Amino acid sequence: MNNKIRKRRTKVLVFGTFDLLHKGHIYFLKQARKFGDALIAIVARDSSAMDLKNRKPRHGERARLAAVRGIPGVSKTFLGDKILGSYSVLKKLQPDTICFGYDQYGLETDLRARMETGELPRIKIIRLKAYKPEKFKTSIVAKYRDQ
Repeated sequence: MNNKIRKRRTKVLVFGTFDLLHKGHIYFLKQARKFGDALIAIVARDSSAMDLKNRKPRHGERARLAAVRGIPGVSKTFLGDKILGSYSVLKKLQPDTICFGYDQYGLETDLRARMETGELPRIKIIRLKAYKPEKFKTSIVAKYRDQ
């Protein structure tokens, strides 16, 4: 009889648009990876990014998905939900932990409220530190790339 117990991998989930991939994004993903065995990145759909940021991403969702998939330490990538706020991807993946970037307050607030009502299961939430936000925020990076 085999007495070895197989350890379950802990899954860490992150959300992001990941447009104009920069050092801040890489830092965010590296930090998140430290909280589990598998890092799963949910890349916002073009329609969701438009709804949330009032502008279309410079790169399409498939290109952004491929870019994030190529980052060392990212175990899996998925596109976000077609219907914003449905959290079907989150329900399907059942992460142990969700890591939020320093500026992702709206999503965190919504998730916490839905966990409180029982609509979503309770999941550990961690707020990550910013990496030079005055320099490596996508809107700032975009200005420099346009020059």
